[in-house]
Amino acid sequence: MKPIPSLSFFLPCYNEQNNIEPLVERLAALLPRFADEFEVSIVNDGSTDGTREKALGLAERFACVRVVDI
Repeated sequence: MKPIPSLSFFLPCYNEQNNIEPLVERLAALLPRFADEFEVSIVNDGSTDGTREKALGLAERFACVRVVDI
């Protein structure tokens, strides 16, 4: 299967502190198989458990990760 040129993946999150890191790590490993360029947007919907801080740390680790606070 030939990869598509680009792909955007959105992760709506509310209090997902314990789940967001393993999910993003898995996506960062898998998405290059499907797209030449990709981004993962973590959409933080007012989490109160540290999801935002975890997401910001992931954005520092992975160039493909963007964090959006709503």
